[in-house]
Amino acid sequence: MESEKIEINIGDELKISLILETNSLLSEIRKKLLDEIDISFKFGDKYKTKIPKEKESEIKLKDILDGTNLYLIKRVMLGKKIESRNELDFYLYPQRKLTEEEKASSLNIMVAGEPGSGKSTWLNSFLNYLQEIQLEENDRYYLFDEKKLLDFYNKPIIYNIEPNKLINKPIRLIDTPGFDSIRGLDDGKKMIEDIRNLFQNSEIENVNAICFFFIANRRRVMYRYIPIILSLFKKEIINNIIIICTFTDNFKDIPCLKEIKNKDGPFAQMFEDINDIPYFAFDNSAYFNNDKESMEKIYENNTNNFRNFLLYASSLNRVSLYKQKNLIKNDN
Repeated sequence: MESEKIEINIGDELKISLILETNSLLSEIRKKLLDEIDISFKFGDKYKTKIPKEKESEIKLKDILDGTNLYLIKRVMLGKKIESRNELDFYLYPQRKLTEEEKASSLNIMVAGEPGSGKSTWLNSFLNYLQEIQLEENDRYYLFDEKKLLDFYNKPIIYNIEPNKLINKPIRLIDTPGFDSIRGLDDGKKMIEDIRNLFQNSEIENVNAICFFFIANRRRVMYRYIPIILSLFKKEIINNIIIICTFTDNFKDIPCLKEIKNKDGPFAQMFEDINDIPYFAFDNSAYFNNDKESMEKIYENNTNNFRNFLLYASSLNRVSLYKQKNLIKNDN
């Protein structure tokens, strides 16, 4: 292959020279550059336009050079840095209120599960996927500051994610508190009342998907909170249920699914064919572990499953809550 001395321009901050093979694919060049520079970047063409990461395995270095100049576009992390852990830097993703027009077009996803089911880590991982954070990068996003969240995390919280090239509409994530079977019925009543208030105050008018979280390797799962959540919605919400399996060791063998598909379980009473219940499996450790070599396959599986999840959730019809308001107010 033809090698040439390439001037690498990283924004206005840095310029270095390296001997690179100009016939190499950008995906191969990235691996070499990561041995020399320790920043998050995307390739730019001669007009300094970003090259999508998924195109790097199709485009050769010589196709984007400006003479002998290569432009790297440094990622600018949004929000403030709140933590460094495992040699990774974490930034708090900034929140803003959506306009009424944005609310009308947003993808609304509610998440629910027992404490420890992996909801919080999944939410953070989903955010990193949406922001196209790559495994080899050292920067990560948090959707929320867990240290501050613990003080008041006893009611539903809405997180807004800006449109991006993966999805051209805002995403609203409705995070419900973990339902603890030890606290029991009173805790469930409070949860449902808080969710009702959320709807009554017009913060959320409808949902595209309700995601129920289960730990993949558990054969016994907790169902008590599921009827509590579903009691707020009309019957057609059944078509919007998605199962999320977390802490997945083997993406092909997921023990909790056997129990979820049990003919005597609550889901079997809802679905004509319980085998059709949609589910997606994740091991979210890849986004928060700096052992990048061992995480490569897990990261790849997660990325594929997040892509499929987003496509599926986006295809679901919204379940409107406008007609529910009076019923919610008067329901005892």
